[in-house]
Parts: sequence; structure tokens; C-alpha cells
Amino acid sequence: DRIIRLHADDSGFYISNNGPEILQQDKEKIFELGFTRKMNGRGMGLHISREVLKAENFNIYVDSPRENSTVTFKIEEIKSKENE
Repeated sequence: DRIIRLHADDSGFYISNNGPEILQQDKEKIFELGFTRKMNGRGMGLHISREVLKAENFNIYVDSPRENSTVTFKIEEIKSKENE
């Protein structure tokens, strides 16, 4: 069974699942247009997600897996130097 969990705290939002682990060398590559390890995958989803979030001043990246999950993505606001 596929499980997706949503979490949030003061620093951002988390999306976790029990899918296949992401290899260390792929943690940035998965956001590149066309990169995929799925059979018949197109490698567009995470790239588009990152671009849309960036346009709204947010970033998405692979975070440490949360409890009972193998993969966790974190979405957080991009802080400007003036607002830090």
C-alpha cells in the first residue's frame, strides 16, 4: 500500500511517503528536467514543482525521512537577506 503523509512546522511543509528511497547521488538530479529512474517516466513532475514553487518564493528539496517514511520532501519559504 502506498502511504503519503503531510506534516508542517514553523519552518515549512513536509511530504513523506513509503516509496523507494532516493539515492544520495540523485537528491539534486531528481529536480532536473528529464531525469527519471521510473520505467516510462518523463522526469517532469519534480522539475515543474520546483519551478512553480520558486516563482512563489519557496523551495523544495529532499529532507531526512520522517518517521515511518522512506522519502521526505520539504517545502520552505526562501528568506531574503533583508528579512533574516
